[in-house]
Amino acid sequence: GLGGFPVSSPGADAVVLESRDGVAMIAARRLDVGRVMQVGYDETWRWRMAGGDESAAAHREWWSRLVGAVAYAPLVPRGPGVRSIDETPLA
Repeated sequence: GLGGFPVSSPGADAVVLESRDGVAMIAARRLDVGRVMQVGYDETWRWRMAGGDESAAAHREWWSRLVGAVAYAPLVPRGPGVRSIDETPLA
């Protein structure tokens, strides 16, 4: 149910990661020594706000997977007793 704009001309070197009705909505490709991703969905915050109790975690996981696909960073271990904090406001 997300609105969006199709990825325009993803190029022959792009990898389509998600499509809707045969139209690319998320595509990634290499650029110089890095990687770039184009996401055609807009207002993903609505998905996060309109969902149920698990929507915040699902939204965070979805964006983390997308960013993680192009931006590698090693995991940083947390100390014992450190819990995850969701600072996103509730509607």
